[in-house]
Amino acid sequence: MPVKAPHPCNHYGCRKLTSSAYCPEHVVIHKPIDYRESARKRGYDLGWDRFAAVYKRQHPICPCGKAAYIVHHIIPLVDNGSKYDEDNLQALCIECHGRAHSK
Repeated sequence: MPVKAPHPCNHYGCRKLTSSAYCPEHVVIHKPIDYRESARKRGYDLGWDRFAAVYKRQHPICPCGKAAYIVHHIIPLVDNGSKYDEDNLQALCIECHGRAHSK
């Protein structure tokens, strides 16, 4: 099997040659971090999928006026938010959901 030719590290300004994306010095900085378990392990099972589908049909518009794609928990489940309580839910578009989680 042919060996990949070395190329410069992808880290900005680094000129070290490597056969992977980053040199050993910078691979630690750029390695992906997986903070969360899978959705199923976090409690989003088939029952939730069905409930969320009904909720989205009943609430098709995000507060910003776009189409809602995601059912968002105002108080997250990890903070003991209620999974099926409609007072704890909000139908959001992708952009608003991203802003809600970036706070």
